[in-house]
Amino acid sequence: GTAKSVSVSTEPSGLKVNTTYDGAVAPTNVKIVGGAVTSYAVSATIEDPNYQGSGSGTLTITKASSTTTFTSTAPASLPYHGAYTPTASTTGDGTVTIGASGSCAFSGGVVTITSGSGECSVTAAAGEGNNYLGSSASPQSITATKANATVTVTSASLTYDGTAKSVSVSTEPSGLKVN
Repeated sequence: GTAKSVSVSTEPSGLKVNTTYDGAVAPTNVKIVGGAVTSYAVSATIEDPNYQGSGSGTLTITKASSTTTFTSTAPASLPYHGAYTPTASTTGDGTVTIGASGSCAFSGGVVTITSGSGECSVTAAAGEGNNYLGSSASPQSITATKANATVTVTSASLTYDGTAKSVSVSTEPSGLKVN
């Protein structure tokens, strides 16, 4: 961010003043000590050959708000085992975490639909950083649907002999139950 400073006035007005913050120049960041926001000690000293004087105070820079948004658009629906790779960003300095719940799972950066029905909710949140508060994006919703499968019946030419006959059936994906 940009440097933050306090306003200093003198009597008489217009005198040159040297202002320091914890003994240094104007700070640009939130000051964190022991995990908590703390204040900078401000010291102002008149620098004039005809006047003397000084003053002190504090400057506290609070954490700014942040916004987290998805940078990818979720599909309205996905079939069983369908996949979506969500991405999100934040205006803050915290780490963005993406997750999913419902009829889906999230692993390795990919949302995978785990059921042929239901809803999947994809979430994104940025944690609190040194200079910004945490925030969350509006969740994305995906409707889980049944996946398409192929059934192949192997044709056969059989002679009637009074016994039950059957044909060979296969599915893609393999192993599906067929009636």
